[in-house]
Amino acid sequence: MAYRPLRYAFRSLEQNEGISGPLPLGGAAAVSTFDGNITILNFGAGSSVGPLMVEFANLPQDVQVVNATGVDAATNLPFILVPATTIPGGGREALRVAVKISNPDLLPLGTFFEGPYFIDVLAAPVM
Repeated sequence: MAYRPLRYAFRSLEQNEGISGPLPLGGAAAVSTFDGNITILNFGAGSSVGPLMVEFANLPQDVQVVNATGVDAATNLPFILVPATTIPGGGREALRVAVKISNPDLLPLGTFFEGPYFIDVLAAPVM
């Protein structure tokens, strides 16, 4: 189960370039961004092991995932690759993934439980 960020922090271009304070958690960017953490929980009985892909569907027009690792060739959706990790079952421990979203038109990005875009967590393909 993946939840959108509870809130987003606006990062100016100067902040994203490290000119005004330390670089944000999601890394550097050449544009202003809204930064947040996606929360991933495993409610299954066993642990989830391996690299994961956090995929973003139905993003509003002109909204982009700035720190996307790539675009899934099968779905044409941006994703963030989470390196090999273990998430215990039973929803006992959360994995948080930093996301940087460019939103030049200041469109609503939604809330923790609902929003205009969807997040899907998939097992990353073995390369």
